[in-house]
Amino acid sequence: MMRVFFTAMISGLALLLAGCKSAKPPPNPPLAVTVAERVVAQAVTFSEEQNWPAAAQQWAKAAQDYALLNDLPHQAIALHNQAEAELEQNHPEPAHNLFEMAAALNQRLGRDTEWWRDQIGLLQTEAQLTNSTAQIEKRFAELGPRAKNLKSPLVAGLFLNEQGLWHRQHAKWDIAMGNFTESQTNFAQAHYEIGLATVIANRALLAEDTAQAVEAESLWRDALSRYERLAQPLGIANSLAGVGRSLLEQHKNLPEAKDCLTRAIENFKVLKKETERQSAQASLDKCRKEEAR
Repeated sequence: MMRVFFTAMISGLALLLAGCKSAKPPPNPPLAVTVAERVVAQAVTFSEEQNWPAAAQQWAKAAQDYALLNDLPHQAIALHNQAEAELEQNHPEPAHNLFEMAAALNQRLGRDTEWWRDQIGLLQTEAQLTNSTAQIEKRFAELGPRAKNLKSPLVAGLFLNEQGLWHRQHAKWDIAMGNFTESQTNFAQAHYEIGLATVIANRALLAEDTAQAVEAESLWRDALSRYERLAQPLGIANSLAGVGRSLLEQHKNLPEAKDCLTRAIENFKVLKKETERQSAQASLDKCRKEEAR
């Protein structure tokens, strides 16, 4: 399943004051604030590099620093980003606890948009936990009516994408397609390119589920071009595998299918995505048998 992970990066706290050249420079921030900002800068770098163990450690340090400063908004953001770093490492239990802590702070502060991002993180986490079906259904039941009043197209797109993934998992194809289509509209409105690439990839998977190989190929090629522009290696690998599978399903252009699958396998090896590599390898083996007939 293709998910969008939204990292709410923390901007610098020391804002430069606008004014004439003769204006006095702003005073230096207190040392504790400067230290916290340095920790955040390092955490952002690790997140951008997808060095998730180091990112989780630095975001935890940032959350502690902001707790000491009683800066609750930035503490909540650091907790959210620590949770995402844990989730990227397939650590759903600690991620769930961290999202809950961030959500509690944001609810207390009345930060609705941030609270919604925490809820989406909780949905993503619960999807990785065992025996969480009832919990997920309860959360969707609680959030669904409130989602209709969302003013942020970005947050609405993230929520609808999660709904689509849930309905696809339960073979509710038409409902899932409606969710993904609405999500794509919201991401387009928000100009959120990684979200657009991801939801198009999810539509491609849904097309594969419903034996629409031609549609799947078109969507995978669209997703591939978007991931290439965004320089997203995992998205590129998934899309290459998707193009290969779609061509194989149509029994056409098998050399291209084999090439796409081969490149996807090599990329999955580099990215240490063993489950995806094995799936692509099975498709490649099938493609070679088909070509040998």
